[in-house]
Amino acid sequence: MTTNQSVSALILHDSHPAGLPVVVGCPFPANAVNDRTAGAEVVFADGTRATAQCVPLLPPTPGGVRWMELSFLATRGGRAEVEIPKAARTGRDLARTTRTGVVLDNGLVRVTLHTAANQ
Repeated sequence: MTTNQSVSALILHDSHPAGLPVVVGCPFPANAVNDRTAGAEVVFADGTRATAQCVPLLPPTPGGVRWMELSFLATRGGRAEVEIPKAARTGRDLARTTRTGVVLDNGLVRVTLHTAANQ
């Protein structure tokens, strides 16, 4: 089990072994996500995980629900839990400059772009 917070669930009626593109609105507790939440993990019943991009759809409702758009590839069908990794909830900037280049980090994936051609 991970230290991620499981905050929502989906029922997927179709999938493909290579990944079926899915874009879906998903409700979350308003305190689990914010405008800068960039990623989530979809955990299928067999434990397989898919990285999902997140985009806020609406401000939180008075009842404390925040709708986010999730985009991911479904490789399994059935019930899936949606987890927000702790790093994705911090609200940090996606890009930062370092001495050697630029780092892009959404809490799930980190990419380093070096300014030197040999790295």
